[in-house]
Amino acid sequence: MILFRRPSTIELPAVLDMVFRGVDRSPGRAIYAEAFPAEYRRQCDAVAGHEGFCIVASKGPKLLGYALFVRQAWTSTTNYELSSIYVISSVRNQGLGTELLRKGLSECLTLGGDSCSVSLGVKRPWLRQFYEAFGF
Repeated sequence: MILFRRPSTIELPAVLDMVFRGVDRSPGRAIYAEAFPAEYRRQCDAVAGHEGFCIVASKGPKLLGYALFVRQAWTSTTNYELSSIYVISSVRNQGLGTELLRKGLSECLTLGGDSCSVSLGVKRPWLRQFYEAFGF
């Protein structure tokens, strides 16, 4: 059975490793932290639940994916940005990304979010369709 939930404190390092491998395909978060210190801190704060939140998909002790939402602090309303979403390759195309996004958007509303945005830096028609299906 696959569970969708917030990560435990013990899982935070594993989630961060997944975030920074999934985001930039680098060897790990140390390189990312050195290259982009402000963005690294922002992502870490969101994973830890300080400036946003993270939803993980897990089966037993294995993490299968995550959706990371960062609170936008420069606005007068409560806005969130879907910073990144990732599902490990062995379980892709089984609806985990869709469910992670659904759970994350529901959590945005629960936390009083007025809106949620996403930015696409590259042209991937399938990814654009995925987000548009959710109203982005």
